[in-house]
Amino acid sequence: MRTALGLIALGLATICPIDANDTLKGLKAVSVVVETLNEPVKQLGFTEEELKQDVELKLRQNSLKVSSENRVPFLYLNVNCMRVERIDAFVYNVQLSVVQNALVISNGEHAAVDTWESSYLGIISANLVRNAVRESVKDRLDRFLNAYLKANPR
Repeated sequence: MRTALGLIALGLATICPIDANDTLKGLKAVSVVVETLNEPVKQLGFTEEELKQDVELKLRQNSLKVSSENRVPFLYLNVNCMRVERIDAFVYNVQLSVVQNALVISNGEHAAVDTWESSYLGIISANLVRNAVRESVKDRLDRFLNAYLKANPR
């Protein structure tokens, strides 16, 4: 059973059903916010600071300015894991979204809302979960950067 789970990773990827790429047009800079990690993620050796630095480095490498101020717009990363001891596996979720100010037409107020999002839900054997989580974060970030570059050609 352990080997089978090690070879097979079940994942469900979701992206906003509308063409959210248009909401990235003109985006000049973002700050990065990493949600507080749950205990199983910390036990895998991840820290909020490590994940934030990884994301910021990749953004800079792709010429997207990173703001040191925690304000809108920001890139929000949420990583969660839950161990399933009976089968020696982990269920994990990685969500990356862009939060921007938007106008609520019904009342004319501004609100911070997710304008772009990509998430992944998977299950994988315990010995492979750290690498799987790292790859899923990287894949979400690549999806964002592809959408950003499509909306903002150089």
